[in-house]
Parts: sequence; C-alpha cells; structure tokens
Amino acid sequence: MCLTYTKAAALLWLMWLQLSGTSLGYQTSRRPAKIVYRGDYRPPQDVRNAGGFWPSGKYQDDALAFSIPRHMEGDDVSIAAPNSTENWTTAFVSVSDNVTTAARHGHWIYTIRATPNMLDPNPDNAPETEIFALGGIQWTQVIGYQFLDTARQKRTKFLRSPDYRRDSFQGTAVTLLVPSGFYRDEGLQAAVELMNRSQVGSLVGWTGKFPLSFEPLAPRDKVPFWGFPPKFHCPLPFLEPSHALNDVDMLAAADYLVQERPECSSDQQDVNEQQALSKMHDLLEVAVWGLPTTGFLRQIIEAEEPIKRVFETMVQDDGICALVEACESIFDGNIEMRQYQRGFRKFCRKSKDIRACAHVKDVELGFELSDRYFAGTYDRVGVTISGPKGKTAFEIGTGLSRGFKQWFPVNVRELGGEKTLSLTDGPLDMIFTATGHAFGSTNDAFLVENPLEVLLRGHCVGSGYGAEVKQFNNLLAWWQHDKSSTIAQRTKPQKVATLRVDASDWVTRPPCHLIDELHVHFSMSQPHYAVEYVMPALTFGVGRRIVLAKNQQHGPALTPRIDLGRSFGASVVSLRDLDVVQVVEEAKNGTLHQSHWKLESLSFWGRCADSGKVVHMDKWNEVKEALGPSGMWSGRIDINDWHG
Repeated sequence: MCLTYTKAAALLWLMWLQLSGTSLGYQTSRRPAKIVYRGDYRPPQDVRNAGGFWPSGKYQDDALAFSIPRHMEGDDVSIAAPNSTENWTTAFVSVSDNVTTAARHGHWIYTIRATPNMLDPNPDNAPETEIFALGGIQWTQVIGYQFLDTARQKRTKFLRSPDYRRDSFQGTAVTLLVPSGFYRDEGLQAAVELMNRSQVGSLVGWTGKFPLSFEPLAPRDKVPFWGFPPKFHCPLPFLEPSHALNDVDMLAAADYLVQERPECSSDQQDVNEQQALSKMHDLLEVAVWGLPTTGFLRQIIEAEEPIKRVFETMVQDDGICALVEACESIFDGNIEMRQYQRGFRKFCRKSKDIRACAHVKDVELGFELSDRYFAGTYDRVGVTISGPKGKTAFEIGTGLSRGFKQWFPVNVRELGGEKTLSLTDGPLDMIFTATGHAFGSTNDAFLVENPLEVLLRGHCVGSGYGAEVKQFNNLLAWWQHDKSSTIAQRTKPQKVATLRVDASDWVTRPPCHLIDELHVHFSMSQPHYAVEYVMPALTFGVGRRIVLAKNQQHGPALTPRIDLGRSFGASVVSLRDLDVVQVVEEAKNGTLHQSHWKLESLSFWGRCADSGKVVHMDKWNEVKEALGPSGMWSGRIDINDWHG
C-alpha cells in the first residue's frame, strides 16, 4: 500500500471537509503562481552538476534571444533538451504552473519555487500556460523531483531536494505584469530593467549583466535516486471522486501550510514532537503530488482562506503543538483509517471562524477630555477595572488640561490570571475616580467627551484583527467628586462614573475579512500650465495593473469599481491581500508622455461578502505626492486600517 500518497490525500481532504462549512462556490481565474513545474529528460544529478536550468546557447550576445515571441516559436525539443539544437539561443527557460503540460517535455518532473524573474503573460483562464524564466533557474530553487513513466502510469516517490533554500525564496512568485519590451526589439533593455528591480535580480544571481551567476554547490557523494532509470514506487492513486481534492485545493493548501508553519517553543516540544512535525511538513510537500491532475494548476485565495482560518487559530498559544498530537498517528504505517480520522477531527474541532474574537490581547483604555474652556481639572483621576475573576487599577493623571487624550495599557493578568482577556468570562465594570484637593471646588468638574471614539481596544487572538468598544463614542458628561464634602473626604478617591462593557459591546476592525466588491476613490491635480492627459493606474502587490482613467486631467475625483476577477483572480478577496498599493502612470500607445501631476488622495471602500456591510480604508486622504512618467507612489495597508 502506498501510504505516502493516500495519507497525503486524506490529510488535506479531511482538513477541507472539517472547515466550518466553508464553500468554494465562486469561480476564479489566474493568480501569480508560487510553484512551477519543468519537464526535462535530464536526471537530477546532471541538472545539479550544471547548477540548475540554463538558457540555450550564448544568449547574452544575441539581443533577439530576449524576445518572448521568438522563444515561443522555437524548437520544442530545445525546451527540455537544450543541447539538442546547436544554434538555438534564448534568454529564457520554459516552465509551467500546469504539471500536465510540464510532463509532456520530459520524464523527470521538477517542482520549482517561482521567483519574480519568471514572466507569466498568459491571459486569464488560459488552457495551456507557459511561463518564461529569464536567465534560468538555480538548482537551489528546486523543491523536489519525480520520475514519470506515462506508458505504464507509474512514478517514483516524490523526493525533496536537499539543496532547496526555502529561506531564500520566502513569499516569491512569478511576475504577471510583463514589460512590453519583451514583445518588441527592446527585450534586452526590458530584461536589464526587470533584473535591476528590488527583490528580483538579487534573488537569482544577477550581477548587473547576463548570464546570471548561479551559486556554486558543494559535491554530494550520495543522494537518493540520482541513478537512471529509478525504481518505481507505486502506481498512481485514484480516489473516489467524492473523496478527492482537486488540484487547486491540493496545491494551495499544501503550499500555504508548508510555508507558513509556526514553531513551538522549546519547552513545549520534545524530540518526538519535533520529528513528527518535520514529517508532517514533508508529507504536505508530497501532497502536491498526491493525486493525478485533471486540469491546470493555479493558486486561488478561496482555497487558501479556510486554511488560513485554521492556522491563525492554531498559532495562538503555540497551538501547533496540539496539531502535532492530532497528526502523530499519521506516521504509524499500520494505522487504521478510522483511527486516523478520529485523530485529525480532534485538530479540526479546534478551528474557529477567523472573525470570532473570544480572547483579546494588547488591551488599552482610552481617556479624553473635551477641548472646551474649563474642561480640565486639578483632581487626580484614576480608574479601576473590575471583572468576574479580578480587578486592576491605575492612575490616569493629575491636573489634566482640557483636550487631554491618552491610551493606557491594561494589565489583563490582574483581571483573570491570563495573558489575554477572555470576553466570555463576563462583563467589565470601569469605575472612574477623582481625588480632590484642599483648594475648594475650583475647577473640580471635568468634561469627558467622546473618549477617542473608542473606550477599549486590542487585537483578537488568532486573527490579529482589531477589537474595539465604541458604544460610548457619543459620551459627553461632566464628572466631579462631591464638592460639598469636607477637605478630608475630598482628598480621598471618590467614584465619579461607572461604565459597563459586555462581550457584545466588542466589535472587530474590520467587520469582515472577505469582500465581493471594491471601489477606489482617486483624486489628482496638475500644474495650471499642464496640457497633457495622463493615464493613472494602480496595482495591489504583484497583481494586474488597473487603469483608473484613460484620459484624465485635474478635476473631479475618480471612483471606479475594481474588477476583482481580473485583478486578483477571484470573485471574493481577502482584505489581507490588499496589502501593498502602487500608483504609476500607464503608457499610452506604448509611450510615456512627459506629463506632470500630483496624487492628492487615495481611498477604498468595499462590500463584505457575507453581510453586505461596507468597509472603508481612508488613511491616505492627503497624499500630495508629485508623480510623472517615471514616478511611482506606494503604500502599505494594515488589516486594521479598514473600518466599518
């Protein structure tokens, strides 16, 4: 029995079925691939000895070698066996995000970590996908390899490359925005400009000129399956259709879990657990090959979202250790499937909706006085926060001036003995006190107004989303101690107000994590002498460029709706994927005009996919950044920048 593959399939299948009813009902299109494949006739030993996959011929001396159309018209044999054509030169090595396509070009199938020097010009939903690795592929990018015999439908065990440098290629992916120069006679110039970009050429051995300089590898005397032909491991597994994950599910789940794994602290993880955890991640990498493919592979956010929900919950309090306990039974070769299912359900039950916020960390209390005249006080103001399991107290300040505002950290350990605040334990009572002085009632009263719009704030454990108490944001009240009391009584703390906070008063920021509609609010200006129309565009991360207007001058703001399917490859998008925004000027008819303009403001609003609520991101209301044909503005969005 081929336990490696059946367990890999079962592992991800069970995970999928247990994820709180999450559905993949919406269709998706292409996203930047993180993993690509190459079919080759050369065995791993030969490719390793060469340092990796090199383009054919002395391409650095041939400007035409940097043309993508020319490469696509080249000899197919040269793709997999470059030495077979003596005069062929190209600056590219062909790969694909479709393992079936890659398998047509050689029996050895190499699984490779994608990097930004790999250009993916394919349109959405392309049935055949060829990706072009500019300058080649280093051997240290190869995750592993496998030998396929298509005639007998057999294959070897998928083997990890011991030379794979995971840490060097964290988070890398192909480039979707292919410069137009690669389609004209400007391929060499476009190639140099691409390699000179930050975090592109530096990842793959760029020294300022071609060819690339691949990292030398130390000799290895013994590596499994270097020989040819290898021993066959087992026939291809075929699961029942109702039990099988599709290729999209497999790739997205395995890739995310392998790359984003948290680590347990040393005192919580013994040697056996470390070994089990290591085996689990090996198994997840093998899972990419756990099922025969039925279509082209692609990364999609819908497949990643449920996996994120599970892992972000497990990360809290080193929860990965519980995952190890639930998955250790996988590695016993005699284990019964029903016993394995029981163990893995134990893990799946620990997963919760990412929007659930049962525990809050980094709790702070906000206090603000009105800016009106006489709103300050000479008193000493303090607060005691009382909960079902304890209380904590601290001083806010003495002699507070009007307009005073400040955030104060709350010692939640004193409230319940834990490092996080449990919202399910019961309500919190905040008792504010004022200690008077010996100078009579002068300015004793102080005006509390709209305390920073938020009374309490923190972060949900697991998701990292902001958690806030905003029910008192319309508060406007004079607070003061009893001025009719004696001096001795006034100089002792007196209660001036009590505010109660229930679990239902906490709201998350943002109020959702998936949106199905996104709009941008964009405004620009130009000097009065400017006559050129500009074509402003923006991108999110490595996504496709979005043209905001084809002919725009200073004037009314733009509020276009963004096509999520084209920009992100999904009809529903996670707010976490809207992390980096870039604004540039798009070329018109292949030419950048010498126009001058200024980005005045940029904001976004979206519609929550589950509730229809509206979320806003408006921290860039005053950008005022001068741009032009060669300028670019970029900014980063934190998940807590979104609000309802």
